[in-house]
Amino acid sequence: MGRPTISLLCPTGHRGPLVAESIGALREVVDEVVIAADARVRATDLAYYASVADILLRYEHVGPNRHWPWLSAQATGDWVLLLDGDELVGTALLEALPELVVDRHVRQYSLPIHWPWPMAETRLAAAPWGSDRRLRLLRNDPSLSFAGRKHTLASEDPPIRYLDELPVYHLDLLLPDRARREAKVARYDNQTFGLLTPEGLPFNRAFYLPESHEESLPVAPVPTADAERIVRAMDAAGDRSRTLDPGAVRLVDRDEVTWYAPRANLPEDAYRGSVAVTRPLPSFSAGRPGHPVWVEVTNEGTARWPGGDLRHPQIRLGMAWKAAADGPRQDVGRTMLPQVLDPGQSAVFPVFLTGPSGPGTAELVLDLVHENVRWFDQPFTAAVEVGPSVDQRLATLTERHGPLIPLEPLMVERRAVGAADALLRPDASVRALADSHVAALVAELSVGTWAVDVPAIDRLVEVVREIRPSAILEFGSGTSTVILASLLAEMHGEGLRLLSFEQDPAWAEHTRGALAERGLEGTAHVMQLPVGERENAPPGFLLSDEATELLAGLAPELVFVDGPTLDSGASRLSAIEIVAPHLRKDAFLLLDDALRDAELCIAEAWERRGDTTIHGIRPTPKGLLEATVRALN
Repeated sequence: MGRPTISLLCPTGHRGPLVAESIGALREVVDEVVIAADARVRATDLAYYASVADILLRYEHVGPNRHWPWLSAQATGDWVLLLDGDELVGTALLEALPELVVDRHVRQYSLPIHWPWPMAETRLAAAPWGSDRRLRLLRNDPSLSFAGRKHTLASEDPPIRYLDELPVYHLDLLLPDRARREAKVARYDNQTFGLLTPEGLPFNRAFYLPESHEESLPVAPVPTADAERIVRAMDAAGDRSRTLDPGAVRLVDRDEVTWYAPRANLPEDAYRGSVAVTRPLPSFSAGRPGHPVWVEVTNEGTARWPGGDLRHPQIRLGMAWKAAADGPRQDVGRTMLPQVLDPGQSAVFPVFLTGPSGPGTAELVLDLVHENVRWFDQPFTAAVEVGPSVDQRLATLTERHGPLIPLEPLMVERRAVGAADALLRPDASVRALADSHVAALVAELSVGTWAVDVPAIDRLVEVVREIRPSAILEFGSGTSTVILASLLAEMHGEGLRLLSFEQDPAWAEHTRGALAERGLEGTAHVMQLPVGERENAPPGFLLSDEATELLAGLAPELVFVDGPTLDSGASRLSAIEIVAPHLRKDAFLLLDDALRDAELCIAEAWERRGDTTIHGIRPTPKGLLEATVRALN
């Protein structure tokens, strides 16, 4: 594969010889030079532009930086380098460009902008000039976008690499006299008033009038090779007899340039579009997020819709429910368009909807919206029969089966809801633990969200007090380790009675510290075990000889499974295989997160074993499975 290509983009109205001298040095390292000349440029300057450009265009000025989206659309390179006509690329950047664009781990480079002053051999080193950094070398793909505002170029699109030693030189302070720069400050202030530098100085005056600073300004040397190139560019006079008839260069009018630019306002005839559903609608459950709906959106208006979340005009797809055809909308969010849509173009993509607040018949409404401006009022609507919420479904099962719900009816409801991890529910309530001693014990430890939650802890404590196990095996360490160790020490006194397998070495050490702080290190042993591939089985804990020996001596009567974590790529399926050979009597087993899809599949697999009886799943927010594993002897 060849080296990625680079397009140099230069919008300019500066002196032709200066531009030709600055850009000429780049011809050996870039693959394409695109110069956009201000429509007011003279024939002599235009001729010099043509001497270094592969593509030369004239354009009508439409406002500060609003030309960049149009200009970037003219580039064919894999990368674009943005350069104004009064800028010069440093020698170090010239040499580094071929290597920068082959780095696949970077999308954008932020380059330092150096301001030579008061001569080519020195540059301003103090703020604001010394801290000037701008995105100038960018991947040229559909994610590239521009804000279209004064002093703002491309929008950030990480990963971004910030470079310090590869400058671009801004020659503006060396080119015009002070009177012209004062006029420029006044013009810029009229375009965008009220800008301050981070140091609190008037932005335009601070940058363009260094003479106005009362204190002496520190400077830094410009490398000799760069200073010599700056002098050559500044002194370039050229042959004034060289001309190019402006009529021979295509003029891009204001309408074409603004077609690509971000815009807040659209004409009335732009607000035409259609929304259609391309696949059968899913089964909806009240209040449940994540129902997938495939839609086709068509731009039937007269303006470009740029797509993306932050690009203007922000045309998005709004989603809502109506309890009745003439009722108010219940807004359930917005979805950005995934691509640019010019008039006549369509895009098919999924949106993910939250079901309405209650079950019954509801009307689904999908309509385009110009954010903070208006709706298109050309909606797609469909009557939908909404099923009960997950809470309602589980409450019904609890009424029918009691606090332990059998696996089979739970799977029926999981299929009916029809979404990933459909039976999980967020637990936003703040609840105190039932046991005050346990609550005080774990007051500074994690409870809920990713950690074991309050209902699971309450049931775990209840089980331990009920069956009084002499030994416990735990998969995954943390808050539960401290609780179990405390209960075992309370019931049986000193001695090792809890073995905890933990995948993460740092978390294992954290749990050991929590045990030591409470004087429980003699009751519990936290062993860090890696997770990895296992022969003819999903990835899981890899037992060492030491772990096997400890487990054989422990002979647990209670097994609590809350690890390994799902994001490790491992499964909890092997927990019974690990513990079963070492049981001297039947063991009670608890599996946390049991309403998650992965754990529901584990429960079905365990139910097919000959040595495991699934008693059911308690409908805590994440679910807690209870089972018995029979000893082999």
